[in-house]
Amino acid sequence: MSSTSAAFEQFQDLLREMFQFDYNELDFGLFKVLRLKRTFIEQFIDGDGDQDLKSIVARELTNIRQSDEKAENDWITRYCSELGPRGKAAWEALSGDPIDADLQDNLKQAVTAAELPEQLDATLERIDRWLQGQSVRSSHLEA
Repeated sequence: MSSTSAAFEQFQDLLREMFQFDYNELDFGLFKVLRLKRTFIEQFIDGDGDQDLKSIVARELTNIRQSDEKAENDWITRYCSELGPRGKAAWEALSGDPIDADLQDNLKQAVTAAELPEQLDATLERIDRWLQGQSVRSSHLEA
């Protein structure tokens, strides 16, 4: 079981506990309405439909991941254009083929030559994070 599915199961358990279906003595007000809607709520928590919890969480996590990737991509694009022609050319080549190890090395060399030593690690870390996202995406395409 992956840590993602374990975390999701914990989230489902938290929601079940929050709705307190196991407490029969709570039969008034909001709890009475929740008890009447129990099957719908349980379907939402456990179901696999488009409007159920699992699909909504997956969709929103995908949106967040895409937004993060776009932000990293935009930052690297701006950064490399500020490095001059060598950095810009290295980034344009790598963004066309992010899996190519030679292109990755070429960009990292351009960054290393231009970046201040105290900022180099942080910059290379951002580039590596973007590259990891690209390798995950391309591995999903191959599967």
